[in-house]
Amino acid sequence: MKKNMMKQIKFYAMMMTAAAITLLSACGTEEDVKPDPSVNFKTGAGYTFTNTSVEIDSTVKAGIIINHDRRIKNVKFEVTVSGSTFTVLDSNVNDKVVDMDFVRQVLATPGSETWTITATDVDDKTGTVSFTLTITGQDQALKAFEPAMGQKGVQIFNVKDPSPGNPSAYDLNTKTPASAADPNDDLKDILDANTSNGAYQPQWTSKTGATFLKVTSSSLTYDAATNYSELVQYYATNTAGVVTTTSVIAKDDLYLVKAGDNGQYYLMSIIEVVDNAGTASGDHVEFKFKTLP
Repeated sequence: MKKNMMKQIKFYAMMMTAAAITLLSACGTEEDVKPDPSVNFKTGAGYTFTNTSVEIDSTVKAGIIINHDRRIKNVKFEVTVSGSTFTVLDSNVNDKVVDMDFVRQVLATPGSETWTITATDVDDKTGTVSFTLTITGQDQALKAFEPAMGQKGVQIFNVKDPSPGNPSAYDLNTKTPASAADPNDDLKDILDANTSNGAYQPQWTSKTGATFLKVTSSSLTYDAATNYSELVQYYATNTAGVVTTTSVIAKDDLYLVKAGDNGQYYLMSIIEVVDNAGTASGDHVEFKFKTLP
């Protein structure tokens, strides 16, 4: 009888031990499951937080709120246009609570943009929210600003050219040449940035915040480009190549220039590069371009 009771006691003890181990194991597993960051769009007045339609050139604002049990280390804002994604903002943060706004002027032509905002915490867990903007409006035809037969195109001279009448800058807004020596930097959307004292090595930079993108794809050519949307789309999907100072410019190069003051796009084809050996006088780049009328 005693032996049977002892066996039963041992059996129950083993069962209780196993149950306790199972319970502890389950609790430990539950604690190890760490949730992804919960990213919530702001839904107040003035904020966009769901798929919607907007007019071309509209300024759109989105905002997010995050309350997480671990620190958020990074928030990234990306936009996808025509299947290509580029980063608008990549921000390092170090807080459990994040309150951020994102503002962007949408495409200047009909199309769509998908906005995606991703938060990453210290455990590399991520949370993502997104919406798609359908951009409505009418596309616009490009106008070519080109030299007439027998005439010269636009010329930007070597900044080292001592001749006072040879302009080494260009104002995109008024489409007129300017001097690098002019105290008004607003006129210098494009400025020759040659630093060589030997052979002419023309480069373009800007005093107004204009940026330059060398066109290297056959998807955009000077002769075939007819609509403004082609310039906007190419720039938006190739932002990795955007620079503030061009590489050395050569004949037949094609550049897409985005003005720094109003964001207008210009497609510029290099007609000729003139280098007068032994002197900076007369060195220049000659070009033609297409943009809005």
